Amino acid sequence: MPARRPASPVPGRTGRHRRRSTAALAALAVAVSGLVAAPAAHAEDTSTISPFDAVDPYIGTGYDRENNARGNDHYGNTFPGATVPFGMVQSSPTTYNSVLDEQFGGYEHSADQLRGFGMTRLSGTGCRPRYSGNDFPVLPVTQRLVDGALPSNPSTSVRDYFLDFSHDDEVAEPGYYSVALDSGVDVELTSTTRTAVSRYSFDDGTPATLVFDAAGSNNDVSASRIDVDPATGRVTGTVTSKIVCASGPEYTAHFSATFDQPVESYGTWDGDSVDADGTSASATTQKHGSGAWVTFADGADVTVTAGLSYVSVDGAQANAEAETTGATFDDVRATARASWEQALGTVAADGGTERDRVTFYTALYHALGHPNVFQDADGRYTGYDGEVRTVRDGHDFYVNLSGWDTYRGQSQLVALLYPDVASDINQSILDMVDQSGGWSSWPSLNRIQTKMSGDSLQIILAAADAFGATDYDREGALRSMVETQSLPATGSLRSDAFQYSALGFVDGDKRAAAVTRNLEYAADDFAIAQLAGRLGDTGAYDLFSQRSQSWLNSFNFTTKHIDARNRNGFMNVPLNRQGDHFEQSTGKQYGFNVSHNMAGLIEARGGVEKATADLDALLADLDGGAFSETAYLANQPSFGLPWVYNWLQAPHRTTDTLYRAADELFTTAPTGLAGNDDLGSMSAWYVWANLGIMPGIWGTADLLVSAPMFEHVTISSVGSDRVIQIDAPGAGDTARYTTGLSVDGTPQTASWLPGSFAQGGGTLSFTMASTPGTWGTAPGDVPPSYQDGTHARNGHGVTDDGAVNMGSLDVGGVTLSRQDLEAAGVTGGGEVPLGKTGVTFMWPDTEPGEADHWIPNGQVVDLGDEAASGISFLGLATNGPSRGTAVVSYTDGSTQDVDVRFSDWVPGSLEPGNVRLVELTKRNTASGGSDAAKPVVFATAVVPLDPDKQVTSVRLPRATTKGIMHIFDVALRPVVDAEPGDPDQPALPTRPAPQEPTAPEVPASNPVDGAVLLDGTSTWSYLDDGTDPAEGLAERTAWTLPGVDVSAWKTGTGGFGAKNGVLGDLGGGFTPTTLLQQKKDGGTSGDNIETYFFRTTFTVAEGDLAQISQLTGSIAYDDAARVYVNGILVGGFADERIDEIPSGNLGYAGGNGSAPITGGFTVPADVLVAGENVVAVQVHNTNAGSSDVYLEVPSLTVVAAASAATYSDVSLHVGADETQRNLAFYTDREITGQVQVAPVSARTGDAFPVEAATVVDATSEPTQDGRYSNKAVMAGLAENTSYLYRVGSDASGWSRSYELWTGTFDETHSFVFTGDPQIGASGNQQRDRESWAAVTEQVAALEPDASMWLNAGDQVERHRDEFEYESLFAPAIMQQLPFVSTIGNHDNQGQAYMTHFNRPNVSEVHGYESTPDRAGGDYWFEYNGVLYLNINSNAHELGDEDHIEFMREVIEEHGGDASWVVAVWHHSIYSAAFHSLEQDVVERRAALAPAMSELGVDLVLSGHDHIYTRSYLMDGTTAVGDKAAQEESGAVLTAEEGQVLYVTGNSSSGSKYYALDDRSPDAAIKIQARQPQYTDVDVSPTAITLTTTQVFDGTVIDQVTLTRAGGGDGGADTTAPEIGVPDEDEVPQGQPFDPLAGVTATDDVDGDLTASVTVEGTVDTTTPGDTVLTYAVSDAAGNRTTVERTVTVVAVAPTFGGVQPSRNVVVGTVVDPLVGVTALDANGVDLTDRITVSLDGANLADGAVDTGTPGVRTLTYEVTDDHGTVGTAETVLTVRAEDDPEPVPSESQDPGDGSGQGTGGGAGGTAGPDGAGAADGAPGRGGFLAVTGATIWGTVLLSLLLVGAGTVLVIRRRSTDG
Repeated sequence: MPARRPASPVPGRTGRHRRRSTAALAALAVAVSGLVAAPAAHAEDTSTISPFDAVDPYIGTGYDRENNARGNDHYGNTFPGATVPFGMVQSSPTTYNSVLDEQFGGYEHSADQLRGFGMTRLSGTGCRPRYSGNDFPVLPVTQRLVDGALPSNPSTSVRDYFLDFSHDDEVAEPGYYSVALDSGVDVELTSTTRTAVSRYSFDDGTPATLVFDAAGSNNDVSASRIDVDPATGRVTGTVTSKIVCASGPEYTAHFSATFDQPVESYGTWDGDSVDADGTSASATTQKHGSGAWVTFADGADVTVTAGLSYVSVDGAQANAEAETTGATFDDVRATARASWEQALGTVAADGGTERDRVTFYTALYHALGHPNVFQDADGRYTGYDGEVRTVRDGHDFYVNLSGWDTYRGQSQLVALLYPDVASDINQSILDMVDQSGGWSSWPSLNRIQTKMSGDSLQIILAAADAFGATDYDREGALRSMVETQSLPATGSLRSDAFQYSALGFVDGDKRAAAVTRNLEYAADDFAIAQLAGRLGDTGAYDLFSQRSQSWLNSFNFTTKHIDARNRNGFMNVPLNRQGDHFEQSTGKQYGFNVSHNMAGLIEARGGVEKATADLDALLADLDGGAFSETAYLANQPSFGLPWVYNWLQAPHRTTDTLYRAADELFTTAPTGLAGNDDLGSMSAWYVWANLGIMPGIWGTADLLVSAPMFEHVTISSVGSDRVIQIDAPGAGDTARYTTGLSVDGTPQTASWLPGSFAQGGGTLSFTMASTPGTWGTAPGDVPPSYQDGTHARNGHGVTDDGAVNMGSLDVGGVTLSRQDLEAAGVTGGGEVPLGKTGVTFMWPDTEPGEADHWIPNGQVVDLGDEAASGISFLGLATNGPSRGTAVVSYTDGSTQDVDVRFSDWVPGSLEPGNVRLVELTKRNTASGGSDAAKPVVFATAVVPLDPDKQVTSVRLPRATTKGIMHIFDVALRPVVDAEPGDPDQPALPTRPAPQEPTAPEVPASNPVDGAVLLDGTSTWSYLDDGTDPAEGLAERTAWTLPGVDVSAWKTGTGGFGAKNGVLGDLGGGFTPTTLLQQKKDGGTSGDNIETYFFRTTFTVAEGDLAQISQLTGSIAYDDAARVYVNGILVGGFADERIDEIPSGNLGYAGGNGSAPITGGFTVPADVLVAGENVVAVQVHNTNAGSSDVYLEVPSLTVVAAASAATYSDVSLHVGADETQRNLAFYTDREITGQVQVAPVSARTGDAFPVEAATVVDATSEPTQDGRYSNKAVMAGLAENTSYLYRVGSDASGWSRSYELWTGTFDETHSFVFTGDPQIGASGNQQRDRESWAAVTEQVAALEPDASMWLNAGDQVERHRDEFEYESLFAPAIMQQLPFVSTIGNHDNQGQAYMTHFNRPNVSEVHGYESTPDRAGGDYWFEYNGVLYLNINSNAHELGDEDHIEFMREVIEEHGGDASWVVAVWHHSIYSAAFHSLEQDVVERRAALAPAMSELGVDLVLSGHDHIYTRSYLMDGTTAVGDKAAQEESGAVLTAEEGQVLYVTGNSSSGSKYYALDDRSPDAAIKIQARQPQYTDVDVSPTAITLTTTQVFDGTVIDQVTLTRAGGGDGGADTTAPEIGVPDEDEVPQGQPFDPLAGVTATDDVDGDLTASVTVEGTVDTTTPGDTVLTYAVSDAAGNRTTVERTVTVVAVAPTFGGVQPSRNVVVGTVVDPLVGVTALDANGVDLTDRITVSLDGANLADGAVDTGTPGVRTLTYEVTDDHGTVGTAETVLTVRAEDDPEPVPSESQDPGDGSGQGTGGGAGGTAGPDGAGAADGAPGRGGFLAVTGATIWGTVLLSLLLVGAGTVLVIRRRSTDG
């Protein structure tokens, strides 16, 4: 065959030259240093060395000190010695390095001494040197005894007895080891399963002593004892020592040694003395603390037979006798060889170089050493509970299960080659669980310990089961897994099992490899699910399939990688080092450890291309170690990495990687294993790699296929007829790639094999080539991904009161109380309506321990292909708020993103759009108690969906911003047909959906324009030590000037900041790069530094300076900032408090937002100089305890002349009337601006319809931040028309298009009224921005006919904050509907309001404050017949004559034609919050209220108090009218002359609320629901109806209709409405009754008032009798009509069931007339127990019927209900002689109607076309059968059936006429 690798000699295979001579054995020995000498002559390309001879036990014994800084040792920790496959005994040498004074606890190849020959070893473990084992080491001693005793006490001088040796004098092969010691003793070791057989040959004349060290075990010893039997020479001993790593419990082992030569002398030692002739010694904790020696004749050849037992010394002796009686050393050696020849022969590989075969068969040898038989030859063993037990006959009990290591291939290899052994291993695991009480992760011997991460024995068991190892208690195993791992998980040994089971991940703050544990537990759970699936347990399968997808909870979709996660979200931990979150590996190495759902992982990582690039980079170095960017294939977490390429449609890359690994990580040198072999796991990996198949989906027997490295391989299972034949002609280096595969003769391109192949065997025929082909590269060729459970609910958030460890919403096990939910009306399976939105949630109907909600990670929720107008989510956040994006999918393939956000469940503030839907009183704790916190379950705002499409599903958010999001349900708002409107009022037109905007048009620009002067990579000097750089300078801003020496300052780049003193996520996507010292003490606690100072420079070329018109910059800051250029202030951000600092620059300032805020600034050209310019920024913390600080200047760019402008802040304002719209927009430079306006209907393509456009010139003025405000008026607009408009010019370019809609021009119209958005008032500008966006989206959807948006002031929190203004204008509705702005007290303090809004008819003299440079001006406009007066109430003076004069002038000129007069100002004078009591408001009320009445104003709309208030009708300052009536929602108010209604709007964004104040005597309605609200104002010539609604749940909190006395035509409306009621006044008992059905009401003025009719009284249809109902209705003028109606409930007789119309019996038949007979009253109440029966009129007291005489009798049934109504039924009973024939029906008999009714109207059957009755109770046709309740034809049919059964019925017909 072609050579797989160059046929180089086999370096390092030393120590075999004494046994045989081959080319390989001629390699030079490895020196003590461990370096490999130069190779000898080359071997032939293809080797025929046998599997047995190919094994080199020295591979893996060398410690590579030069490649050892990678995390774990480059040390296989294998050993040469004598053992058999899975044997109890490992008779082997251990070493000591006298040069380095170092012992490894095992055999290390560079050592120069042997510490003895022990009986036990674990192969390949870590924890150097605490490897466990080496129990009962024996040292052959040649020193002369002194006075019959050892010359020194080994308890203190054991090194005196160490043995010098050379590797030249060693021989090792499977089952045998020998060494010629420098002392002249030849030592040979071999073994059986439980017995070490050793031969010690002393040189002639040399003293012969064997020293037995009872306390010589590797690890700590707590007890030891040794005994010598002088009579027999038998030496026995016991030791108690620590298991592997010496951190777990202890085991106890026993030995019994006999000799084939007589013992001449003996003795013992302990820690105090050496006793010649001593026969017993013991010790406690002292190593080497007890032992014995025996001597033989000088020069003796002694064979020692030492049995091992973990039960007793006698058991050890019995083991030796059972296994070696009559056998010589050579016999035992031959038997051991045969066992290994069989084991190695299970995989018969043909071909390969000698190197290939040596590495391969050595790996196979190492892979079959563990687990180990543990029971004695008689079947007894000491269990994990310390009890002596007996294994099943014919079976073995196995121990030493390194689960974390061996589940990745070694256990599957055992299951393939030794299925019976694997079955016994499975049963042993289950027995371990039963005996110890839990699933240990790394049981050693008969002791359990939790070591490494995961519960990997579950994978081992499930995988072996999948391979066919099923001879064990499978059901018991599954039952144990389910019971221990299900909540409350108290039986689980997984660390943090409760948290993982309840939450789906382990809190990253716990560290301790938390992420690894998440991934390992998910893999464990997948294995449990697979076993459950094979056993048909669907419940367990579903549960653990869902949990197997919990890896998604550890996947950070933002970084597209696994990550640690804590209560606050993902932690963004470093992925290139082992750290606190990954077990012995990096995050990158663990990043593909989701073998069971690789497709899901690949998709999450960004798809095949991205994942391939990631994997390529990771595998660039195969042995990077646990602190690198690359793989660590020498450690288990990287084992699966090469095969990931199979899922990436690139199996040839799998092959390339495996060949690289074979060459780089596996050699024939002692250092030929690059990492710990870990009980054969690394060696097993290599075996699979050579075979070209890999059981790489842990927990299954699915095999991933790469390429065989041998041409032919036959795999035979011991004890089974399973055979796998692999044929790959030409396989090797020159033809390494699989280009074709046939399975049992059938070609396939899939790069995997199902588990059925592994179970049954078969033939794999490969086609090999030197270059890759297309095999395995199609999407359908990839291995399977098991995705069941991906989309299931995965969180446990509801628990019963008192329950312990049954759920967790936060990481601490706190949950909602099921009983508290029920008290709030929320029950499993019950509906939870979202107010009046039409959305109804369904609360999850779950049992304790079942997942009841989603912790979102991208789950897809099926929504059933339904049309919907909106979607909402039910849930909460812990440690929130939390936000993410859901994706709605429509059946047409389109999608829609939906913003999902939840407030913290104990909210301090609400997230935008959240509704407090379920408010609770407590939270349950994990311990079974509760706390006093009052959690809230929220609903999100209903997000509009396309009602013309059908929703198929929604994908929950993948990435969430903070905390943990919990979603309990998702619900759709159905599409509801619009209700019919008032026929006398035409329906208002509705606003069309805007079209996609046209693209901006950008002309060629000056090359200087847009030049970047600063960006995120610029270097800044900064001062963060709490000192003021202005100290000692003339001015506090002097530090901002050029020329200041900052050479001593620190320097850095990128974002600067800190989160609680360290680098961390600040929210909003901001994570600092450079850490600032946040605390004055330099730590993470204490007071914050007040102010930070930053400086940097940029250069402007001389030639460019003249071309620059200005610079524009952006900034992100927390909490306040000022920006200077060359000492000139160019930008201030939340900086008002800075001016309040008494002196210097050190002081707290700004707001307390939760995330950094962004803003912009402009640098005028005249600030700049040619050459170097200085930018200086100062940043302030808001207070001493603020959690973070931040600064970033992402950009500073040039704005050049003759270049394209940048457009922003487009604001559409109401015009002078409905035909006009006023527009304002900002530009980054001064332009000659224009507006182009064209009907949408003129657009024919993607371009703006210029030809159809009207062009309007704009004016321009500078703004506060250096930009320019441009204003224009669009006039002559048409009614109910959509227009495209854009701003700009041909020279400066055109903006994208916007779209406005004019709405109706009729006096009947609708508009939206809102109070203070005040964006930024919450302290979190971004949240307020988003809340305002959510509000506008909701209102726009709810009010499609509104044609104007009126706001009562306080548009923003900070008058000069451009981010807040940009946020106000950001919603699309702000460019579609005209906005009516009002100057609030947060808007008025600067000119930004004036430059952002283009108001009509602004007075030049009225409405201005005396303070200069403030926003001002009263204005007015007319809109659809209504006159609006907008007053700047900030301009206040006693008496407010200025405003009154303005209003009087406007009303006198324009009020005569107005149907209504509405005034708007900010400061409410009639509200129910504290502002109403302030002196300035008291003054306004005293002045303005009388004026409003005097001027004839009808309605006043205001804000300011952040609370909803509606006044009584006010005449001046006096409340008038029926106050009680006005205090009801739905009131209709008829205002007399001079009476005014005042309405105060609550916060429309939710940024701030005020508490109710009881001192508000003029408030008819006052509500503080702490939810954003708006008011829909419907205007007609005769009425204004204001309906105030909570935005997000649709709850109407108040509705009022304002009319004027005299109606709409000036005359009083005195005619009351008319009510019509139906004539039908009877309703049958038990039938439904709607009191409003058929009721109508009409009014001569107001039209149809049916919907307003009320009814008093309730008709109880369960009780016969009369009820009087009173109907009432009022018109808009207050005229009221009442009508009474008497409704009679008519009694309905009870009905019978089971009464036969006739019966035919033979004389003497026993008849019980009540059998099967039932009765119900009309209300469905069971009356069966009240039935009485009479026979021919005589009561049957005892129920007996006399059938002794032939004849016809009548049975009469009677029952009376609670109301005295009697029902009866009859049966005609015919008693005939036995020999009389049964009668048949006459042809003349009437077929009846099939109704089946009795006298009480009982339900019958549905009649067919000819009257035959059916069973559903619907009425039929034809005559009735009186009394009987059954139809004739129904009886005929029944009788025909009975005739067939040998029974004849006599049928009688009784009819009634009428």
